[in-house]
Amino acid sequence: MTFFNNTTAQNASHAASTPPGWTPLLLTSTVIACACFLFNVIVLVVQLLPQTRFTSFTNYLIAISVGNVLWLIGVRPLSIYSAVTGVWPGGYAVCATFSYFQFVESQIPVFVHVLICINRVWAITYPVSYRRRHNFKMAVLSCLAVLAYVHVPQFARFVLEYFYYSPPVKPTDCQPGAGGY
Repeated sequence: MTFFNNTTAQNASHAASTPPGWTPLLLTSTVIACACFLFNVIVLVVQLLPQTRFTSFTNYLIAISVGNVLWLIGVRPLSIYSAVTGVWPGGYAVCATFSYFQFVESQIPVFVHVLICINRVWAITYPVSYRRRHNFKMAVLSCLAVLAYVHVPQFARFVLEYFYYSPPVKPTDCQPGAGGY
């Protein structure tokens, strides 16, 4: 998996130099992903317990954790499988969907952090306005706006990429970030 727009020759030389299988980097990455999944699920469970005080800020924590869990469930297993076996488990539709979710789901926690920063700046610079206007409903709507902000432009790109621009990939090759994605 690469995040740069590499040429096919670079991808082929990279694939030839790193045979599929468990490498120390892949093993470490998998252990970290499992730990992240566990800790995010713990955060979600603690925040959703009945005795937990549910504030508007809790909504931001839940949004970050849900974004992380969705990325760990939707993207990580396919990338680990293809790195270990050297075979892409699906065709072009799975590759395009994987590329879409790889980008979008990794951006949700980042933009929720930006939303938290904006929220904190607002609370510090205009505390009276913040206390009067910020509530749970506004926090939920803000998080939904972040979801729309991340998904809508990328979905349009995904549709154009899938139906118009990209040729189908070989069943064994999916390189998000190379070529079209």
